[in-house]
Amino acid sequence: MAKRKFGLISDTHGHFHPDIPKHFAGVEGILHAGDVCGDDVYAALDGIAPLSAVAGNCDRVTRELPLRRTVDLPFGQAGIAHGHLYSSSVRERLNDLVRAFTSPRMRLILTGHSHQSLTETIDGILIVNPGAASPPRMGADSSLAVLTWDDANDSLDVKMIPLKKWK
Repeated sequence: MAKRKFGLISDTHGHFHPDIPKHFAGVEGILHAGDVCGDDVYAALDGIAPLSAVAGNCDRVTRELPLRRTVDLPFGQAGIAHGHLYSSSVRERLNDLVRAFTSPRMRLILTGHSHQSLTETIDGILIVNPGAASPPRMGADSSLAVLTWDDANDSLDVKMIPLKKWK
């Protein structure tokens, strides 16, 4: 009976908010849904906990930043894709992502790109956009999320966390 936590982040755009280490303290891993935009941001996040990230439309695709990836986690699998290669309609993009990650062990899909936080469940898969962890733009406040898996009842819970006080 344990609660295990994972950091969810996207759209850092080369910025590392000083409160990220506090919010991700004790997480087992961090999933980044693209637009990392900097080796220093990648290294800082990986220094907190093991990082699994993908490339966004502002990143160069590399071995560390593929366009899409599936990660094995204690509760099942997580699919990560930035979202820029899918439909511009939010509803269609979510459905496209569910179709893109077809593993029967898929429990979570992490996406970004829109800078708008969102949680939704489709076909038993929790889809999370943690918003953008960069200075506010596009009408959205900065945010990230923490996913908690309670192994006693095999439940997933997401807490959206606003990032304030950009310097």
